Amino acid sequence: MTRNIQPNEQQSRYECEFREIRKLGEGGFGSVFLAKNLLDYNNNAVKKIKLNVADPFSRKVRKEVILLSSLNHPNIVRYYQSWIE
Repeated sequence: MTRNIQPNEQQSRYECEFREIRKLGEGGFGSVFLAKNLLDYNNNAVKKIKLNVADPFSRKVRKEVILLSSLNHPNIVRYYQSWIE
């Protein structure tokens, strides 16, 4: 089965590239979901965070993204990417 992995105007990147399996948990920044990547078929933990770019909270979230992208440690979950929709 071939699936289009390019988002269109009605479909978010997340909806296009992942199949959500179940909610894993939630915390102060947002909720984490187990999702299968439709390109490589790997399972991923995807953190969804609602942001208002004018809110100072969004600066904290961006700092976390920058920090996570620089970490490489066996006891820390590996960071792959982020995007805003």
